[in-house]
Amino acid sequence: MKKMAGRILSFLMVWNLGAGLGLAADNQAFINNVYQETEDQVEIICTIPGETDSADQVQVLLGDQMLSIHDVARAGQEKLPMTVYCLVDVSGSMKGRMDQAKEVLSAINSGLSEQDSLVIGKMGNQITDSGFLNTREEGKAEIDSLAYTGEDTDLYSGIIHGLRFLRQEPGVHSMRALVVISDGCDDQGDGSTWREAYEMVSQSHIPVYTAALVLSAADYEQAKELGSFARSSAGGVHLPKSDDSGSKPISMTGEEMGQEILNCLGETLRIRADLTGIRKTEKDTCRLTVIYKNQAGRSYEDSFEIQTRNLRLREDAPEETDEKQTQHIVESSEEDPLDPKPSEEEDKNAWHFPAIAGAAAALALILCAVGVIGAKRKQEEKKRREEERLCQEEEKKRQEEKQRQEQQERERQEQARRQQAQEEEKRRQQEMEKQRAREEAFRSLPRLSVRLAAIGQQNKTCVVELVKGYEMTAGRNGNAQIILDSRDTKLSGVHFVMLWDGKSVYVWDMQSKNGTSVNGVVINHLGRVAVRPGDSLRAGSYEYRLYWED
Repeated sequence: MKKMAGRILSFLMVWNLGAGLGLAADNQAFINNVYQETEDQVEIICTIPGETDSADQVQVLLGDQMLSIHDVARAGQEKLPMTVYCLVDVSGSMKGRMDQAKEVLSAINSGLSEQDSLVIGKMGNQITDSGFLNTREEGKAEIDSLAYTGEDTDLYSGIIHGLRFLRQEPGVHSMRALVVISDGCDDQGDGSTWREAYEMVSQSHIPVYTAALVLSAADYEQAKELGSFARSSAGGVHLPKSDDSGSKPISMTGEEMGQEILNCLGETLRIRADLTGIRKTEKDTCRLTVIYKNQAGRSYEDSFEIQTRNLRLREDAPEETDEKQTQHIVESSEEDPLDPKPSEEEDKNAWHFPAIAGAAAALALILCAVGVIGAKRKQEEKKRREEERLCQEEEKKRQEEKQRQEQQERERQEQARRQQAQEEEKRRQQEMEKQRAREEAFRSLPRLSVRLAAIGQQNKTCVVELVKGYEMTAGRNGNAQIILDSRDTKLSGVHFVMLWDGKSVYVWDMQSKNGTSVNGVVINHLGRVAVRPGDSLRAGSYEYRLYWED
């Protein structure tokens, strides 16, 4: 009775809110997403175009169960992270419209916060994604790179691609939207059809915002077809808006359209409803219904199909049962006024054998019934205890099996870790052996000591030990192996290179700022130049005399 009364009450509340306020027959869908961050709450993202006032009343039902509302907030106020996929037409029909398309994108990119992500899809012969653009600088660079290509447009395939990206790509936020920036023309006849794209939009629960780039009145008809995707989506809006008669669009710049899209996204509702005490249905799916009433009294309603297996509850609420205590009432037999009263003499002789036999039979029947009921209850109790014992044993076995598997997994991971550590140690030892071998081989190579003495300068000498076959760089800072003079500003960081091949010493310039000279000849473009003892070498502010023993 309690359960039936609750269902009747829920039905009456929904009927009163819907019928009393007059639900519109052409109500556009507005539920964008339903998800859970905790087991005891469900969060619902809703976009209702044109509704900017705070909700006067929101009701959420899961099947026939009314959920209590924890809170309702606007996305712009709560800074909900969002992912916006902008599908941009770069085909031949976009000639003369790319600047306006970039204005729309720039307005959206500038209005997104650091926690939001932007994806730009370019639509021509093929659809290519930019990936997640998480900063305004990345977004600006991608927008600046957009250019008119002159290719054909596959508009319908592009819309399907963008919706699939938002539904399937990891990293997409719970609040998401598709923005289509185009003139509405589809040039490819072998791609997806309008019907396929329309059905995908209707079933995706993702708001689609269409920005039609209109240059003349002739463009408005195909722009209206583009707007059909926005109107069939969950809370989408078509731009530019039409005048009161609906015969022509209102003039809007690309920046104004982008800002209007941001305003709509900021007015998106986030409803948090409580799941405490909610019973999980045995059906595969359950329907979540949201009823929204604004301050003016207008009401909206939309539903969302949920897979029951995906619904996480803290624990299943116990079924309500009608607990009726059966009260046994023993009534005393009253005299029937229609029966004649026996005389006192007859009453004295009333006890006779048939009466006694009947009473004994009745008593025996009662005792037999009580015995049967008692035996049945004992049997049921014994059966219940046996089932409970079997369940406990089964649960114990499951726990032991789970612990055994977990122990095996820990041992496997530990063994894998030890094996990985042994392999890493083996690789390290091998690398050390190779390094020691290289060092030993390097130490055994012949060497030549070359002295560079600055001409006309006392105590300005540098000794360089050249190893046979190895290049030695010289310059001003630590990037060079030989630091000639760290204070010589005319000397480059890495100025020149010296090499001894066992017979001759070679010098060549490393594209230094002020060049390198040997015996007064600039060698910047001569490649390797052989030098002999006594030759002069100019690098930076000084000229050096070279000395060594052959």
